[in-house]
Amino acid sequence: MRFGRSVAFYPGEYRVIVSLAGPKESIISAMPEFFKVDSVNCGDEKVWDLDKMDEFRTTLEKGEGKGAAQEWFDTFEKIISSFKLSE
Repeated sequence: MRFGRSVAFYPGEYRVIVSLAGPKESIISAMPEFFKVDSVNCGDEKVWDLDKMDEFRTTLEKGEGKGAAQEWFDTFEKIISSFKLSE
């Protein structure tokens, strides 16, 4: 499992991709209600609770996340909102 957000834009003949990877263990620890242990398929590793996966992003978009998860999400929003694109 990887926590990453990316945006791509195309100035002229170029493609620019900006990505931000989040700290997996810190994000899972901050919002454990969205993850579960599936010992049959994944051993002791926490994985997405598929019934709650979509709610995770919605929670972060509302600013209702916790700790490292909300910080990672907000940091990316700040980064992309700082771009000024012109023709």
